[in-house]
Amino acid sequence: MSKMASQKMLDSSWRVGTKYGTFELQYEHTLLATNQPGEEWVQFDIIGAHRRGINPGSGVLDKDGQKMVQVLLRQDMSDNAPTLSIKDIQVVERKDRVQPLKMKCGKLAIIKTVYDPREWDYYGQFGTFSRSWSVFVSKTLGFFWRSIPLLIIFAIVFSGFSIVRRVKKRNEERKLEAVKDDAEAGAALLAPEYDDAPPEYVDASETSVEKEEEKE
Repeated sequence: MSKMASQKMLDSSWRVGTKYGTFELQYEHTLLATNQPGEEWVQFDIIGAHRRGINPGSGVLDKDGQKMVQVLLRQDMSDNAPTLSIKDIQVVERKDRVQPLKMKCGKLAIIKTVYDPREWDYYGQFGTFSRSWSVFVSKTLGFFWRSIPLLIIFAIVFSGFSIVRRVKKRNEERKLEAVKDDAEAGAALLAPEYDDAPPEYVDASETSVEKEEEKE
């Protein structure tokens, strides 16, 4: 805090990142059961502050007398609907925080969540399956999104090539049909010239035999 004050990070003239600087908080969030039904403590303890990017650095809030916040919540019923209200808010030193109750099984009635921003990024917590899956999906979608212009160009070129091939094939088929029609037309024009053609060839030996028989 002294460094933040000396650099005037808390002043309205501070313009680096945000008004108060760009910090990420490392904290503990704790839920504690109580002896009163419907009541529970919520404790919020900032244990560190970290800055990434330009001028990175970290600060651990572990000095004696460090303060934390604890809130006593109460759940009630009003008009047959559940309601939630704040019964008490306290700013206390860590050593004076409300301690968890011990259940009959011997375990403490406490639920604690610890968050360290250095273990997380945009995709999730490092080393988890959910983060790996998020990275995979994001990279895949990004690849397809960046490839859209190339896909559009490829589709246009492929369509143009297909159209050219289709037109060329159609022209070739028309040429073949025209040649076929010309051949059939020529055959039809030549057909009458062969109507007066001589009879089939008769063997000369058979004709001479027939003449000799007629003389006798």
